[in-house]
Amino acid sequence: MSGGHFDYRQYHIQEIAETLQRDLNESDYVREEFSVEAISFMKKTLELLKDVAARVHALDYLLAADIGEEQLIEYYERRKNSHD
Repeated sequence: MSGGHFDYRQYHIQEIAETLQRDLNESDYVREEFSVEAISFMKKTLELLKDVAARVHALDYLLAADIGEEQLIEYYERRKNSHD
């Protein structure tokens, strides 16, 4: 596999999630400037991004023939749980 099926672009999703996580955890700006509803929206989006990143990573492995169909769900769940 030279760059995976998606040329490693799935890591962009992961990077966005990591940045949002840092913003939620460390940024006074986020805590002070946004409403509870907006922050709740950010947190839900973060969870969705983590899930999508794990799914795309698993699909990348499947489509690059690094795993088979029988391993897809297990690999996805392992990947998702490693980033929680």
